[in-house]
Amino acid sequence: MKAIVRMLLAATLMSGVIEVRAELPYPTFPAGVVAAYLNEDAAGSGWSSETFPRLIRYAVWPDAPGWDTVTVIKSFSILDTAVSGHKAKVKVVYSVLGQLGNDTFKKAISSEAVTYSLSLANGKWTIEEPQLMPHIAVGDVIRLSKARENQTPELKVSLGELVKMSR
Repeated sequence: MKAIVRMLLAATLMSGVIEVRAELPYPTFPAGVVAAYLNEDAAGSGWSSETFPRLIRYAVWPDAPGWDTVTVIKSFSILDTAVSGHKAKVKVVYSVLGQLGNDTFKKAISSEAVTYSLSLANGKWTIEEPQLMPHIAVGDVIRLSKARENQTPELKVSLGELVKMSR
């Protein structure tokens, strides 16, 4: 009986019917905070007001603009961390595939280097800058876009191109 319940739960989770996300403990070091922020951003948390709190918990800004365009990424890497007292800088490089805006994907393969600045207050590191447009992993852009009820012909074409790039 337990095996059947586990199989049903696994099948339900894999089908995307429900999403289970445990909130992880807050990281205690700058690179960990940036990694947690980047993972939430790559999952698309910054693209929706419902999921934005998952992302913003790692930053000092209270809100974000309503982004109409997102950067589609293949991956990101944390390269270096420098800490000086209550300040830190974490260098990141994104592997960019392009941008999706107004349901149209514009391919622009490149590397984007970003340095995140953090501050330590009350024993907690938080990101001060930069506040970038969402940088969402290609698979999550596809997943989130397919979930939309009103898919335009332009979006369907863009999704086809993104699916090819994600292979």
